[in-house]
This record gives sequence, C-alpha cells and structure tokens, in this order.
Amino acid sequence: MRSFSYFTIGKLIEQLNTEGYKIDRNTFRKLMFKDQLFQMQKTSGGWHVCSGEDAKLIISLIKENYQLK
Repeated sequence: MRSFSYFTIGKLIEQLNTEGYKIDRNTFRKLMFKDQLFQMQKTSGGWHVCSGEDAKLIISLIKENYQLK
C-alpha cells in the first residue's frame, strides 16, 4: 500500500480493521456514494482523501451506522 500524509480510503479501512470492525472497500464506497453518509475530497490524481479530523468523524459515523459503538 502506498503511504500518504493524509487519510485515504485504504487507511480508513485499515484503521477500522485494526479496531476489530471488518469492512471492505465496496461497503465503504457504498456508504460514501450511494448512502451519502459522508464525503471525501478527490485529488487531481483521483484519490479520495480527508484530513485527520474528518477521518475521526468518518470512522465514528461508520461505527454508528452499523451500531458498532
């Protein structure tokens, strides 16, 4: 996995998995695009990224959505 200074979808999924919440990329993207639970910025290179504060918020939203809190 490539290493970035900001949070990408892969980093957020990895964080959730280390906390014991199994979620895959397809489910994550469904929550972001179809369910519009949260939004991430898209870079000119096509990567979806967010800041550290936004990453914490996204993780808590996913946990609340699946009642994992």
